[in-house]
Amino acid sequence: MVFFHGVHTTETPTSIIPPAPCEAAMPVYFGVAPIHRTDSLIKKVNYPILANAYDDAVLALGYDSDWGKWPLCENMYAEFALFSMKPAVFVNVFDPTVHKTAVPAEEKTLIAGVAKLTNADPILSSIVITNSTGETTYTKDTDYTVAYDKDYFALVTRIEAGALTETAEIKIAYDYADPSKVGEDDIIGGVNATTGDEEGLEVIERVFPITRKIPGLIVCTGWSDNVEVAAVMASKAWSINGLFKAVAIVDIPVTGEGAPTKYTDVPAYKNTKNLVDDLQHVLWPMLRLGDTEYRYSSQFAALIQWTTHHKGKDVPYVSPSNQNIKCDTLVVGESGSRKEIDLPNPKANYLNENGITTALNFTKGWVAWGNRNACYPGNTDTKDVFLPIRLMFNWLQAEFILTFWQKVDAPITRRLIETIVDSFNDRLNGLAAQEAILGGRIEFRKEDNPITGLLDGKIKFKTYLTPPPPAEDITNDFELDPDYFDVLFTE
Repeated sequence: MVFFHGVHTTETPTSIIPPAPCEAAMPVYFGVAPIHRTDSLIKKVNYPILANAYDDAVLALGYDSDWGKWPLCENMYAEFALFSMKPAVFVNVFDPTVHKTAVPAEEKTLIAGVAKLTNADPILSSIVITNSTGETTYTKDTDYTVAYDKDYFALVTRIEAGALTETAEIKIAYDYADPSKVGEDDIIGGVNATTGDEEGLEVIERVFPITRKIPGLIVCTGWSDNVEVAAVMASKAWSINGLFKAVAIVDIPVTGEGAPTKYTDVPAYKNTKNLVDDLQHVLWPMLRLGDTEYRYSSQFAALIQWTTHHKGKDVPYVSPSNQNIKCDTLVVGESGSRKEIDLPNPKANYLNENGITTALNFTKGWVAWGNRNACYPGNTDTKDVFLPIRLMFNWLQAEFILTFWQKVDAPITRRLIETIVDSFNDRLNGLAAQEAILGGRIEFRKEDNPITGLLDGKIKFKTYLTPPPPAEDITNDFELDPDYFDVLFTE
């Protein structure tokens, strides 16, 4: 011990550790957005973009009301405009350097010094303008400027001091953005063999390292009705960064070959297409509000987040079922010839009993209707079947990992074990007081920790907890009691 003469102090680590911040049920949206309209393409393709407000998303990704072409815009609108939620992560797979169509030479005549390109969404940096014979190439910002109009057609405008006349005949070569060239392989993604970069759904692995947010929901609006995409969504949901779990929100298609248009056909489609994973939650049909149509997943993901925040005080123990959605009609069928359908209680309940969430208009207006994940009825384990219980398990496991990661590589001592047990029991007691769980406890058991494991640096804890299941079936038995006739004879 070093000799010391005087007064000094020491510190002891706090015996109770507060829980680490951990978002509950945060959605990660995969899809296509018009990023070519933004100022820069840097970190816009296959890169997780965190947005805490509508303008964050629009400035980063661009926006268009044609959600058929640009489905990430539907997610933006539902997340921020319809439900006023945050945060969310967006992953765009549209690459304007790849998903484009070339126009080799479009002949135009300037009218009052202006020409409008024929195709919408030209990639401005690709525009090359020559004279009518192709012998002279004009220079941008010297001879002309180019900019989008309000409908994202490009306007070429001559510069008065440049070489173009007000009525010049020109040829314009350019590429225009073509999101129709994005396919399921782009959404599914993988690891690029050349660069080693993650692409498509594989980018889920980069969400936490880049944004410090844990994915809670995986959403591919416009693509999850593809069974291959849905399968990969579920696969990724099981192991994010090798540690975390999420829930894949999947649309059953309402259009296309084999898509069910009758409610009685939906369960068979679900089973035939193997939409039965514990971490899948499937939805049918499509929603309409006024003249606007929504793929159900775009609203349902935001509704889960809304319910967690407003009803659960940021704990995901409350079911989104019987919470209001934004629609006035349910529709199926081909775009342009949709058919309105009616799903009264018996029909909606038939879908629920087959692990399908739908929508219902009864006493509260239009609500989401269904608690059970896609694994039901094949799997009846309560922790897997009920969506809020599954979300609670996912969230608490993630929170435990983040909270006690700071203790990794600490000496295995009684103090370490007591710190983990006391801290997490205190957390569970707080959740029980909030009634987010009915009860819970963590134990360090001798039978789980053999000497060989301890010698190898391994310690194992056991947690028991019970989140409250949703009150899905409330019964009150009414019976006439003849004894009440006695009131006729009281004085």
